[in-house]
Amino acid sequence: MVPAIAKTSDLVQEINAASEEQATGMQQINQAVAQLNAVTQQNASASEQLAATAEEMNAQASQLQDTMLVFKLDAESSQET
Repeated sequence: MVPAIAKTSDLVQEINAASEEQATGMQQINQAVAQLNAVTQQNASASEQLAATAEEMNAQASQLQDTMLVFKLDAESSQET
C-alpha cells in the first residue's frame, strides 16, 4: 500500500508541475494577445490619420489644379492677342 501511495503522490506532483507550466503558458499567451491588440489599435489609428491626410492632400491638389487653370487661361489669352 505504501508504494501505491508514493506513486499517487508522485503523479499528483507531476500533475501540479504540468498545471503550473500550463498556467505560465497561458500568461504568456495572454500577454502576447494584449500586445497584439495594442498594435492593432495603433495601426487602426494610424490608418485613420493616413486617410484624413490623404483627403486633405486631395483637396489641396484639387485647389492647386484650379489655380493652375487660371494661369493656363491667362497664357492662352496672351497667345491669342
